[in-house]
Amino acid sequence: MINRLKDEKGQILPFAALTLLALVMFWMTVVNVGKMIRDRIMLQNAADAAAQSAACVKARALNSIGRINALLGIRVLSLGWPKFVWLPYFDHEVPKACIESLIRSQDFLYGASGGFAYAIAYEVARENGADELIYYSPKFFMDGSLKRYTLERNKGTIVYFDTTIVYVFGIPVPIPWPYHKYRNAKRWLELKEDEREIRNALKVTVVVVKNPERSFFPLGKGLLGIDEMPAIYAIASARPYNTRGPMFPPLGQRWGVPALRAYLSARSGGYDAHLIPVGSLYEH
Repeated sequence: MINRLKDEKGQILPFAALTLLALVMFWMTVVNVGKMIRDRIMLQNAADAAAQSAACVKARALNSIGRINALLGIRVLSLGWPKFVWLPYFDHEVPKACIESLIRSQDFLYGASGGFAYAIAYEVARENGADELIYYSPKFFMDGSLKRYTLERNKGTIVYFDTTIVYVFGIPVPIPWPYHKYRNAKRWLELKEDEREIRNALKVTVVVVKNPERSFFPLGKGLLGIDEMPAIYAIASARPYNTRGPMFPPLGQRWGVPALRAYLSARSGGYDAHLIPVGSLYEH
């Protein structure tokens, strides 16, 4: 009996089992944490790509809006000094329709780009593994209204001219003939705020989310007491920028020449997009 109590055979088995269990739990924890880190890196890439894609949409819209603004500011052809619109051999309805179509195009780009930017950001985020996207842009391109945002319509008089023919040495020469005068009419776009506010208004911030996951992971659900992988979040900000200037004239211009000049001075740079530090949601 005494010899049996002194027998140490098999006593290492409980310790080996506990050690093996601890190693297995440690290995499962490492694998689970590794998956979370991998998902977090993937999600941050998704947030960066989504934010920059949205900012690129805004940049392209701004380039198009600025180009149209230059057309609206060219003298004689559109709205500059001497403040008339005239195309030879056409009555006043043709240049009027031309100008109105340009303004409608600007309004559409200005208003619809917010929706396009969100749609592109959402699609890019989903393609890169995100389940949800929260999109925030302070006050630019959020609806079709121009009154409350960064750019504002210049309003003034537009005189639409008809065409009359004058014969000079028997040669017919078309000249403008006054027809209709419109007061307080919509004209080109101007900057409503200073450059710092514009940069803040152009900023896009996105938060992408990977929902809690219940699948093969997490490993060791029973042993570790974890039913599902936790939700993961990532945030990123981006902004259009133009190294040559904002491309639009300051508020309160009387004639359209500054609209053309602002575009010509900034078009060589053009609007592009880059990632920026997130800062707060309201300013950077």
